[in-house]
Amino acid sequence: MCLRLFQGIVLLFYVLLSSKAQAHDSIPPNNMRNSTASHVRVVLFPSSLTFAPPVASPFEPRFGITKNFSNGSLLAEIGNTIEILQIARVGQGRTNPPKGDAIGIAAEFFARTYVTGWEGLHLQVDATDGFFGGNIAWSRSIQQGTIAARLRFIHHSAHLLDGHWEAASGRWKDGRAPTPWTKDQFELLGSFQQDIWRAYIGMSYATKVRPSSLKPFSGSIGFEIFPATNPSHPIRPFLALDLRMDGGAVLDQNTRTIHGTESWVGASSLLLGASVGPERKQSIRLFLLLHTGQYPLSEYSDLRTPYVGAGFDFQYYSLFQAED
Repeated sequence: MCLRLFQGIVLLFYVLLSSKAQAHDSIPPNNMRNSTASHVRVVLFPSSLTFAPPVASPFEPRFGITKNFSNGSLLAEIGNTIEILQIARVGQGRTNPPKGDAIGIAAEFFARTYVTGWEGLHLQVDATDGFFGGNIAWSRSIQQGTIAARLRFIHHSAHLLDGHWEAASGRWKDGRAPTPWTKDQFELLGSFQQDIWRAYIGMSYATKVRPSSLKPFSGSIGFEIFPATNPSHPIRPFLALDLRMDGGAVLDQNTRTIHGTESWVGASSLLLGASVGPERKQSIRLFLLLHTGQYPLSEYSDLRTPYVGAGFDFQYYSLFQAED
């Protein structure tokens, strides 16, 4: 079976590359192109992403730190989305905006860690959520804006770490024991973007959950606003809101582990900040955060404590642009 899968992948690449060569061969000289001409571009490991991860979602790759002003803790996040293959039909005409399509295949690896204390460079890491998987994304530039979709498979697991262990007493802190927590889930996310804003909506379904009492379904909706600025200006403000609905959770008083409930609970993350750096290039984002509802760490998903924080992260990708 593995051999057949490998042969299929090789055949797919052969067809794609052949199509690319034929498309380039069919492009007429500049003085012969009409307003509807286009060409196909196939790129391995492009510098852009076909679908940008939602800015305010706590379940997307980030590379940065957020400080919780309520209890002084840190959320340290590290990870990346790397697009492996991008196939784009790029418009060459004078339509406004230029029309184009892109399909991308990407891999995702990231983690969010809960740091409860530190002394110098020695961190007290209490818990972590780990994610790995991949996605297939599609985008199209149309006269009204850009429509896009992403189908993602992600393995999500949660763990309590040595920072949650009291060596002197030989017990877990706060009477909270590790929960074997896992979700293997598919997520479909769609978006529409115009000049200064983007809105998205999506749904996830987990084919495997542990503990089995967790609900397999979840959903999200959100929007992002990037006020118009001079494209050459290095500081660009933004406002982003992510709303989520997921199954409830409770800390079992006997086992001291997390169990799912029959209820549904919501969560919201509101970010206000600015990107500093060249437009559509790698940059640093500085932001204030207001989070309410279910806590964004699965070993603490029974908590509903709102908090205000501030942080930074690095935007390490640019977006597919049809006019490139």
